[in-house]
Amino acid sequence: MTPKILFVDDQKNVLQGLRRSLFGVRKEWDMHFAEGGKPGLEILQAGDFDVVISDMRMPEMDGAQFLEEVSKKHPETARFVLSGQADKETTYRAIGPSHQFFSKPFDADELMKTVARVLSLRARLDRDSVRVISGLRCLPSPVGNRQSLRQVMEEGGDKIEPVAAVIADDVGMSLKTLQLTNSTYFGIGAEVYCPVKAAQMLDNQVLSDLVSLKRFSVPLANGVNEDEFRHISEIGLKTAQISLNEAKQKDLAQATQKLAGAVGLFSVLKNLLPMTEEGNHMGTVDDDAVAYMLALWGMPAALIDMFDKEVSKEDEAQEINDIVRIAKEQVTAQNAEGVVDEQRLDAVGYGV
Repeated sequence: MTPKILFVDDQKNVLQGLRRSLFGVRKEWDMHFAEGGKPGLEILQAGDFDVVISDMRMPEMDGAQFLEEVSKKHPETARFVLSGQADKETTYRAIGPSHQFFSKPFDADELMKTVARVLSLRARLDRDSVRVISGLRCLPSPVGNRQSLRQVMEEGGDKIEPVAAVIADDVGMSLKTLQLTNSTYFGIGAEVYCPVKAAQMLDNQVLSDLVSLKRFSVPLANGVNEDEFRHISEIGLKTAQISLNEAKQKDLAQATQKLAGAVGLFSVLKNLLPMTEEGNHMGTVDDDAVAYMLALWGMPAALIDMFDKEVSKEDEAQEINDIVRIAKEQVTAQNAEGVVDEQRLDAVGYGV
């Protein structure tokens, strides 16, 4: 079935420019264009759309309001912002219902490449999995981690280091921070793998505002076993650290080291996704589901490639896979109580 994509902008000349820029994919995508949020919602009522791409600054209904409505009525739809500079308050509102932010003027080839990747990955998943993943605004965090973040924000003043440390110790917060920095929500748009570096790119005030507005993390869903969730998260965190250290010992390029750490961290996403709200409705959760979420949230292509089952793994990627696999095997060596056995890790040379 031909993918359906809706572009929304109140300026007719912008929509005409989009038509021209995307002329090359007119036979591959069924593209529709709406002059504003309300006409866009009317078009969406007529059928299912795979992707919606909206401007932010529009009269009557701005992009944040429009995407909020789309997220409620069509949670399975991928939702991107394509806009010029937006004020901070509007950007905050857009962070909830949108998955990525592209700044104008935009690179048409880059936009097409991003959309094509998302479409390719979602086509491999069942409808319920697409709906659950596309509906996620944050990966949940245990209550203790959320309390720790608020505490360091209150006590740390302008210091970002303690805030970054708490974020890097939580899989969901790490992923959210990377989403905000790899995309251009705040004009950053850098290729970042490290949650600490990503947090340092966002100032304390932005992070504090997002936490207060509940745009940064959410509690665990009812019925989720918090101890199990913590244990799986701990495996990801320790796997990331061991993978990063091993890549350093092998004297791999610095970017490759960071990539190995990120792959280790997100290797547990396929275990955590079914534990999100409505996650029990998902079908098979494999690496393609992880790749779809990473692509949807604008992660670097090299990181998505590591989970995309249809991407052949070259020598460097295969070495990273081997590093992460061995690290995870060491981390999941457990004692009878099911707790990560630190002494055994030390004994085999993987102390963390």
